Amino acid sequence: MNTAREYLQIPIENINTTHVQARQGNIDKNVNELANSIELQGLFSPVLVVSIDNNRYELIAGQRRMKAYRDILSKKDSNKFSKIPAFVYANLQEWEKKAMSINENFNQEPMSEEDKIAAVTACFNEFGKMTTTVSKTGISYDKVRKYVKYERLPKILKELKTNGKISLSTALETADLYKFDTTDIGSQSEEEIENCALELECLTPKQKKAVKERHNETQEEISKIIDDTKNEQDSKQTITTEVVSDTYVRVEQYKDSKDSHNVS
Repeated sequence: MNTAREYLQIPIENINTTHVQARQGNIDKNVNELANSIELQGLFSPVLVVSIDNNRYELIAGQRRMKAYRDILSKKDSNKFSKIPAFVYANLQEWEKKAMSINENFNQEPMSEEDKIAAVTACFNEFGKMTTTVSKTGISYDKVRKYVKYERLPKILKELKTNGKISLSTALETADLYKFDTTDIGSQSEEEIENCALELECLTPKQKKAVKERHNETQEEISKIIDDTKNEQDSKQTITTEVVSDTYVRVEQYKDSKDSHNVS
């Protein structure tokens, strides 16, 4: 295989993407996040291309990076992102292009979940706020929220979790309901937050989802929404009990009438 290559900054319009790419699915997945990361931190890994002729190139590996440049970054800043860093190969056969594309993707071993949590948490601890972590690092808000769990909780929720009064998921759901971006609760009452968390802990996942959806739609007080959700469930249970009890009585009456008929 020809391993000769050179490093160039190539105008993005001079690069053609072709069927040589090994990656055919999930090309658009998280491209916005990738573009944000490149904008803030730079492109860590140049794309791989093969020289054709007249300053034209064929992309071997780096479809998502190319999409980030072409579809997003170049439109935001045409001067800064008009060219993309690339390693340029020459005189490659078709099977060599495919093999390089496959290996470039196969050899990207993903981080473990534990490493992701540790790394993102370290960044969060540096800034102490999720939105600041996002703006400084280029890590998406959803990923910061996903991987920074215990550390981003306000003190009262950490204490409830540590003392075994609520689960970590309930603590996170409570923080999300109040839209806490940091460990600071602002003007919110610790007592109110504690009561909310303890009440949420008693709800089913379906009920918690209903509380979150209603709060997002109406912005009503969280405690009121929780009370309404519990009362609605209690009402359903009462109706179910009454229906079951009434059905049981009717069955017994039917059995008695049948027995009486058989005797006569």
